[in-house]
Amino acid sequence: MNEASIIPYSCVRRLIEGAALVLAPHPDDEILGCGGAVLRHVDAGDPVTVVIFTDGAAASGAADHAGDYVAMRQAESRAAAQVLGYGAPHFLDYPDRGLTYDEDLVARVASLIAIHRPAIVYAPSIYEVHPDHRALAFAAIEAVRRRGGPLTVACYEIGNPQLPNRLLDVTDLTDTLKAAMRCFPSQLAERPYDSYVLDGLNRFRAYTLGPGVDAAEAYWMATGEALRARPPGLYRALMGAWADAGAAPTVAAPAATIAPLVSIVTRTIGRASLAETLDSICAQTYPHIEIVLVEADPAQAGRSGEGCWRYPLRTVGGTAPLDRSVAANLGLAHARGEMILLLDDDDYIDPDHVATLVALLRGAEDAVAAYSGVRVVASREPGQPPVAVFHEPFDADRLAYDNYLPVHGVLFRRRALDAGCRFDESLVLYEDWDFWLQVSRHGRFLRSDGVTATYVSTGGSGAGTGAFDPALAHAARLAVYSKWLGLWQPEDINRVLGVHRATEHRLHQAQAENGMLRGEAAALHGRIAALEAELAKAAEATVAAAAPPDAQPTDAQAAEVQPACDAQPLSSQGEGEGGEPTVADAPPEQPETEETAGTPPAEPVQPTDEAGLDHHGPDNAPELGHEASPEPDAPAPDAPADTVPDDGVATPALATGTEEDASAAGADGPPDLSAFKALPFPLNVYGALLQIEVGEVAWLHFALFDHPGEPMVTAQRRSTDLLLAQLPPPTARILEVGTGLGTLLAELVAKGYDVTGINPDPAQVAVARARFGADLPLVEATYEGWTPPPDAEPFDVILFQESAQYVGSLEIFDRALDLLKPGGAVVILDEFAIQRTLLTPEPLHLYGHIVALAERLGFTKEVEQDFSTMAVHTVDAMLEMTRRHRATLEGELGVPGAMLDALDASNRAYQSAYAEGRFGYRLLVLRRSVEKGWRMRRITPELFPAFAELFRETFGHDMSLEHWLWKYGDNRGHGLGMWIDGQLAIHYGGISRPTLAFGHPTRMSLSGDLMARKGSQRSLGRQGPFFASAATMQEIYSGFGTEHLVAAGFPNAKAMRGPRLLGLYSEATDRVMELHWPAIADSSPPAARRLTDPGDAEARRQVDALWGQMAADLSAEVVAIRDWDSLVQRFLRHPEKVYELHLVHGPAEADALGLVVLRRTAEDAMELLDLVGPLAAMPTLVEAARRIAGAAGARDLWGWFAETCVATRIAGPDCELRDIQVETPTTAWRPGIPAEEMRGRVWLTGGDADFH
Repeated sequence: MNEASIIPYSCVRRLIEGAALVLAPHPDDEILGCGGAVLRHVDAGDPVTVVIFTDGAAASGAADHAGDYVAMRQAESRAAAQVLGYGAPHFLDYPDRGLTYDEDLVARVASLIAIHRPAIVYAPSIYEVHPDHRALAFAAIEAVRRRGGPLTVACYEIGNPQLPNRLLDVTDLTDTLKAAMRCFPSQLAERPYDSYVLDGLNRFRAYTLGPGVDAAEAYWMATGEALRARPPGLYRALMGAWADAGAAPTVAAPAATIAPLVSIVTRTIGRASLAETLDSICAQTYPHIEIVLVEADPAQAGRSGEGCWRYPLRTVGGTAPLDRSVAANLGLAHARGEMILLLDDDDYIDPDHVATLVALLRGAEDAVAAYSGVRVVASREPGQPPVAVFHEPFDADRLAYDNYLPVHGVLFRRRALDAGCRFDESLVLYEDWDFWLQVSRHGRFLRSDGVTATYVSTGGSGAGTGAFDPALAHAARLAVYSKWLGLWQPEDINRVLGVHRATEHRLHQAQAENGMLRGEAAALHGRIAALEAELAKAAEATVAAAAPPDAQPTDAQAAEVQPACDAQPLSSQGEGEGGEPTVADAPPEQPETEETAGTPPAEPVQPTDEAGLDHHGPDNAPELGHEASPEPDAPAPDAPADTVPDDGVATPALATGTEEDASAAGADGPPDLSAFKALPFPLNVYGALLQIEVGEVAWLHFALFDHPGEPMVTAQRRSTDLLLAQLPPPTARILEVGTGLGTLLAELVAKGYDVTGINPDPAQVAVARARFGADLPLVEATYEGWTPPPDAEPFDVILFQESAQYVGSLEIFDRALDLLKPGGAVVILDEFAIQRTLLTPEPLHLYGHIVALAERLGFTKEVEQDFSTMAVHTVDAMLEMTRRHRATLEGELGVPGAMLDALDASNRAYQSAYAEGRFGYRLLVLRRSVEKGWRMRRITPELFPAFAELFRETFGHDMSLEHWLWKYGDNRGHGLGMWIDGQLAIHYGGISRPTLAFGHPTRMSLSGDLMARKGSQRSLGRQGPFFASAATMQEIYSGFGTEHLVAAGFPNAKAMRGPRLLGLYSEATDRVMELHWPAIADSSPPAARRLTDPGDAEARRQVDALWGQMAADLSAEVVAIRDWDSLVQRFLRHPEKVYELHLVHGPAEADALGLVVLRRTAEDAMELLDLVGPLAAMPTLVEAARRIAGAAGARDLWGWFAETCVATRIAGPDCELRDIQVETPTTAWRPGIPAEEMRGRVWLTGGDADFH
């Protein structure tokens, strides 16, 4: 190892290009730690956001300063920001010395990353001395690790040198940095920090850089992708230094927390990997953990405490060798926690593992355990790709058949121990399978969406059981079955046998398909060889015919006629770039290897319906999964497409000519795709691709792949059979919503169901009728607008196969209440947004919202299954097929290349969303079980009379339809109504305003017209109609992934108490103050021009320019857009009120200074509703408004303004501020920009309210 591998011997002038997010624990850390890097970003024109986390109030000199010490320190940072030139810092106001490395702090950093989208995040070094610095360092590194990709974290140093991997030359910046530090007199009075760091530490960093570099900043840098690849080495690198030094950095305060204690029972035989395993515990974001270390090998006892520094650790055992079951029970006997997790000394857990599972259990008291996905890796080397992932949905019958829960993936409650659950010490293998069977008898198991633990499979035993022995494994399995056969009832055994039959069937089916494909491949290779021979003969004949009689071809001529094969490979999915074997060819490992700390699986896992790719973060590995056994008479899930079900119904392909024509087209010319040209894009593309690749088109929906190389039609058939298995027996009434090509509809008719299909697309309706006949029970209509015949019976089932995403969530269930009989079911198989994190709208329904809305309207979730890892291969396949057949799609189907580019981009975005766990593919069966007595609907013009009646009763005056359309029409607003006993009783309204949130274009929902008929609240709890309507409103319209990234309003403080207690709204982000100025009446006329014409082009030019300046000044805040079009709609087109827009100018009219909006509210009073212009001009605009009001005979000018963001900037010495007890909260029910990020940063005026 040479010196340059420890400390860089070269430097750079810039660390990275792009936006920067600077995380500073205290005011001045942003200068001392990374001020030089900030200046480099500013010089390059990069956006820079500086966030200062604590108030700095615990500094040693705070007691010596009179007045507001916190405000003084913030003012110092603002002044330093002007020196550096990046704008203004954001202050989060955590208490000084109050930062704790936990899930909340990581989430806060993650939200900042999501909002500001930086290329690099600057944070303190983990080697810092101050506890706030260390806590923020760990939180930043963990947030970047979770984000992954190219996002880079750069850790800076202030109070303690670190081991850097990058040095930044700041020689030419030192004077500027010193000037910035002079803005902190309160701190320099305590100590000469500028000298310590800028003259000391930075100068010291030039030691390895040679002449020409006099000062440098040192950074430890890593990308999110690299951080993801490094565990457990990452934990050792970050935390081992503190452990080795014997220090105990207080990044959390476990003793002070009220969170439940979690005991992590860690079994060890003294392996070297123990230190990294313990470090992975110390990296947890959950604050209240104890470690119970069980030493199972006395020869290795005493080495166990190495590397543990954060949580209390107690050691037990160490006096005699302990089998795994005995060691586990000993640890359980000493565990004190309310929740318990088992971990072996060669495995590790991600930092959010415990916090995620605790959160699941705390939200469901009836659940006894929660588990996450577990990735399997072959070694602990950094960057090892997982070879498998255990992460299937919980199924008790499946667990009875076989174990799929690695031991450290599960967190369970102590009540399982209280009920007598223990590890069976007579079992030499599979003891954790037996333990989970015991625990599962005492409550539900909850499944996390994430993969947050790692099982290291080294292929050998580390627990004394020896090498893998099939006979031993077989005997151990029989021992488990022998024990449980005496406990199971006959029906339990029958279900287990059903799982076995289904598993065996899938194996045989996969083997048959494998053989069929191999036979097809051999036949095609034979055909290719024959064609090559024919081509060679034809080439020889051509040469012979062209040559003189008796002439022989030259060597060159012979070379020219050598045959070449340009045939496409048989399947890009079977043997493509990924090279992943099918499940049948290479069965993955079973988690029973967990029992022997790395022993190979006791028996191969059978091929399953859910083996595919897990797409959580980087873990693209085959997932080990099984589905419960199908119904006895349901078609086999893997039946080939040309198999005719027992009822004799064939699945016809979409006709594109005779077989001879198709063969001719494939051999002699392009395929005939004319039948697809009438379908809407992109269904026309998908249909054409299936016709080209498969030769038939039965369905256009997703395929559920058992393994990546499976035939598309087989996987599509599985999806259809899955739906059929959810239906009651034939003669039941079924409504299929969105029928596609009509294949499922025709099959339901043939099976004897009383079925109706509805489809709004005339092209799809025409195709379905052409295929199955004009008497197919198919109606061209929308689900929302279709009305069944008056004498029609209600339906037993409403079926949505990938059509629910195109229907509003409210409408799905509101129409279902009209169309379903009591006890009927809504069956949905579709894509969903599992979590929303983007700042822009996402296209799919939020899964949690659909489930919650169904429950609010009286539906019970009966079936819930996740098929994401099976469905996502459809997207992979379509991308590959589009690439292969692009020329045909453009030439024969007539699809422009630009549309195909857009489709590919959309599919790649979906791939990423599945990989990140943001999108998923799920089956839901929702049973209509409770009659709530209420209905929820969006308010449309047709429902306006009901709205008008409630408005009149609530406010004592009328609202006209014209006024309602001005407010809510053309997507300017949204209203949700709750009907109770047939009468509109509750209304929630929101005005939708185009907005810039920290410079990002979005919309803001401003709540209004909140009305409740007297007595309609019934219950103000979470089971009542008030909460149901408010929560639904937020889930549909507000937060990440929706049109409205932010929300605000003007409620009075009293009205907010109930909603805040229910968790619907945050604490106030600001107060609204009523400002009063005396009007100015003198002889000098106001320098302003009134604007009245919406078509005034010069006014548009000037106002839009003023808004551009204002938007730039408020780029670090939230402000509704105030361009000309917005002002015209809001003020000049109001159907009832009269507003005055005055363009304030300088000596020349062309020199516009700003715009003010006024309204007369009394004979002697005018209201100032809005101001548009650069912030520096605001005092001038207020004075102009006072003069305009005075010239109009008013004596008082008043207005409503957010106190921190607006009022403090415009009040002036003549202004009177009145507290009117009105707050500006934001929504809290759904994830979005945190209220803390918006506190004091939302520009709101009376003009933003719809009622002023």
